[in-house]
Amino acid sequence: MRKKADVLLTTSAVVVKTMPMSGFSLVALALLLGPVFAGNTVWPKPSKQQSTASTYSLVDSGEFKFLTVGKTSAVLEEAYERYLPIIFGSITRQRDHTDANSVVLGVQVNVVTDDLSLTLDTDYDYELQVESPYVNITANTAYGALYGIETFSQLVDSNLHVNATTVQDQPRFKFRASMIDTSRHWLPLSVILAHLDAMSYNKMNVLHWHIVDSVSFPFCSESYPEMCLEGAYTETHVYRKQDVQQVIEYAQLRGIRVVPEFDTPGHAREGYETIPNLLTMCYGTDGKPDGTTGPFNPILDSTYTFLRKFYAEIKALFTDKFVHVGGDEVSFDCWQSNPAITKWMAAHPDIKGYDELESYYEVKLLDILKQQNTSYIVWEEIFDNVSVLLKTHATFASPYSS
Repeated sequence: MRKKADVLLTTSAVVVKTMPMSGFSLVALALLLGPVFAGNTVWPKPSKQQSTASTYSLVDSGEFKFLTVGKTSAVLEEAYERYLPIIFGSITRQRDHTDANSVVLGVQVNVVTDDLSLTLDTDYDYELQVESPYVNITANTAYGALYGIETFSQLVDSNLHVNATTVQDQPRFKFRASMIDTSRHWLPLSVILAHLDAMSYNKMNVLHWHIVDSVSFPFCSESYPEMCLEGAYTETHVYRKQDVQQVIEYAQLRGIRVVPEFDTPGHAREGYETIPNLLTMCYGTDGKPDGTTGPFNPILDSTYTFLRKFYAEIKALFTDKFVHVGGDEVSFDCWQSNPAITKWMAAHPDIKGYDELESYYEVKLLDILKQQNTSYIVWEEIFDNVSVLLKTHATFASPYSS
């Protein structure tokens, strides 16, 4: 449970923009950095904030009420229960009324619409008025109201006092993400949920879940169960369908999207090796297989049959419109060593190099996703390194624009 002193992850919020975060980072930094900041410091800094010297005192937690005066939802009702112990703490304390001009009986929340969709264009704007007898929060969506409640919780100090404050706030960026890598560093479900809590305290709205990679495949596919059975570190270091659903539901209640990453054609070994002929067989200088595998084999129809079925399952399970398909750090060495690929390249002179072979693969993958009405994200390296073939096929829109 977050204590009142843990307000909030100023440094870690900067870190997550530049590097993947382990289960330790956001949660631990919340505990380590929180006591540095005063109770009336709001993070992230609101668009507009005005405070006065007038001070109010909160009534006891048993009397304090959250009141919905507009649209209600499970998102709001769950938030009310979650924020009472965050605001009041778990330790009973004697409140000092000597410097409080009046009391706050609770928070009135006015949500204008019942829109609970989570997209790049979700409205997180809110207005907060701290006054007596009720604090007032107004927002177009329940997610904006969540941000208003979070801001209020940060304004209340450890003596349960709060200054008269007016806040008008809207996120500067639409895409405020933290990435976790559960392939290289498998995380228990409880740590992922705690990570989502820490994200919500920072008003971050996208969990980029780098769920699998070449070193382990902890995602248990129902279409290809052998990938999880053979590709995970152990039979317990896995995420089954119900685990993924719990993460998505937990995140949604905090206004957070979950965007999975299943990186191809590179970053693929464990788990994928259970699918016949999916990975390219590498050859040594003696012209014989050397026992290793490389990226997905881009010349076989069976590769695209697999991709079509696998990404259809991903779309059905993960509720976000987007899936991250990677595309970075594709080594051409194995493709160059494989005689079948060399022969195929000779028969397709329009594919002039291995960068264009990668483009050929990516275009076919993106066509599959388009047919499934799935929007995709790729690493920038694709646009930096591969041929015009892909650049002219795909469109680019920055999720970071304000």
